[in-house]
Amino acid sequence: MLDARHANSTECQRTISVLRRLPSFDEALARLLFLVEYRRPCGVVMGLGGTGKSALMEAVRQELATDACTPIPVDLRTTLSNSVPWSIATGMGLSPASHAAVESIWLSIEDRAEGAASAGTSYVPLFDHIEQADADTLAIVARCCHLFARTQGTVLLSGRPPLPQELTTLVRSLCDLRIELPPWNAAETAYFIMQRQEEDAIVQYGESAVAAIHEHSKGRLRDVQQLCRMTTFAAEAQGIETIDAELIDSIASEIWRPVTQPHEVPAIAPTSLELATFSQ
Repeated sequence: MLDARHANSTECQRTISVLRRLPSFDEALARLLFLVEYRRPCGVVMGLGGTGKSALMEAVRQELATDACTPIPVDLRTTLSNSVPWSIATGMGLSPASHAAVESIWLSIEDRAEGAASAGTSYVPLFDHIEQADADTLAIVARCCHLFARTQGTVLLSGRPPLPQELTTLVRSLCDLRIELPPWNAAETAYFIMQRQEEDAIVQYGESAVAAIHEHSKGRLRDVQQLCRMTTFAAEAQGIETIDAELIDSIASEIWRPVTQPHEVPAIAPTSLELATFSQ
């Protein structure tokens, strides 16, 4: 189990290292860090499944983790609404008792955030997978955003579109930056694969293979990674030194399942809020 977690952590680090060489990813990271540096209330990262939102949030977490700043990642896939205040408080170094009243925890969070602002330090909650949160959890996320806005702090939100209705009013009033992470174009997919290939140096991807990976993955990071892993394994097993489109097509048609299925893509048009350009 420990080896598996270590392998996943190493893979994540390698992926982020390569992603940071992509101008679009590095620019998104820089804008989020700018938001935190200037204590703007809220930033939002949206994108379809597999487009790199969680990787971007992890890169933000790594950059913020300094003596002057403490990022507090909260994965809403696994965090229940009634445990969100405890997660924030614990991330701030508080130790709320299991039987503590929720309102007292919120007061402690606000006191700690105000103290940090006075001392020139900060805490930054990072809420990922907001699309999987229920209405009660989203109400608590909204409360956290308003609290940190009052204490000159920043909260970052990340998830799949469309933006949950429960957060639209909050985003209109507090959000200074919205980043849309679209799928990669063919050149970005090729760049990512070539960078990974330089690090691995196990097998080579021909031009036709790179084009086939982009076609099947639709430029989604997680799908690109899956196809690369599966085809590299197949090529090694068969003694193939250079991967071509035929092998990619074979893997994609027989054993590969893309991350984002058609039913997961929003069928409705973006709202005017989602199309808005927020001040930066």
